[in-house]
Amino acid sequence: QNRDLKDALIFELGQATFDARGAVEARNMAKLADLGFRFSIDKVQTLDLDFADLQRSDVRFIKVAADLLIEQLLDLDGAAPLPSQPDIRAGDFAPLTRRHGLELIAEKVESEKQVVDILELDIAMGQGHLFGEPRAIKEAVLAETDPPAEFVLSTLKSAEQRVRL
Repeated sequence: QNRDLKDALIFELGQATFDARGAVEARNMAKLADLGFRFSIDKVQTLDLDFADLQRSDVRFIKVAADLLIEQLLDLDGAAPLPSQPDIRAGDFAPLTRRHGLELIAEKVESEKQVVDILELDIAMGQGHLFGEPRAIKEAVLAETDPPAEFVLSTLKSAEQRVRL
């Protein structure tokens, strides 16, 4: 009934939740993907991900904290960032995700130094306080989402009638 929301809604799951999903959850994700909905993984704890599984599950975005990206890709003293793929180097990580149809997003970007490091890693998308602190939604926007006054009045009248009974 709400297929029209497919371009405006992205379902986001934490990495632990995604990894713990069972057959029922996988089937439900597939049904949503068939309707055109997309998925994002966040709360990533390790970059050593199963990219093929993410691609099969119609995940399109991976949100990783900037600190974690820098720690696991740049601060390695020559070690491979992905134990399961020792041939992959730091600069190969973002292109690897793109080859699997995944867009990497650096989140919690708080400093310009992090931006420099993220750009060095070929990551094009970021979010965080550096780009703008969270703000309250303006009253006009909230008013647009309020239910129609007639609906509110009819609901109140209906509730009053139930209370009288």
